[in-house]
Amino acid sequence: MRLKRDNDTRRKWFKCFLAGHNFPGLLVNESQPVGFYTTRFVKASSLELAKSEVLRVVGKDKRLRLPEGMIMPPEAVLLIEEIVEIEISDTRQNEDGFVWYEMDTH
Repeated sequence: MRLKRDNDTRRKWFKCFLAGHNFPGLLVNESQPVGFYTTRFVKASSLELAKSEVLRVVGKDKRLRLPEGMIMPPEAVLLIEEIVEIEISDTRQNEDGFVWYEMDTH
């Protein structure tokens, strides 16, 4: 799938590489805490706004939702490892997946 073009020249595309640490293993049927890596593409008018947008987008992902009545532990963190402005014509957008790992193995 290609990233969509639009006519808003004030906003730019950003490629964002994120890491999650100490998330409940329940999210992926594991008994121990897990971490993950993911890449997202967002459009924003500045680097700072891109950071806010990508954290909002990933934070809303249904795959990070716990069952009703459970709360995310305070040690679960989501970090932006890298964020760069990109040219849309040079980049393909992949599926919005996660690469999971057990925290004690990484």
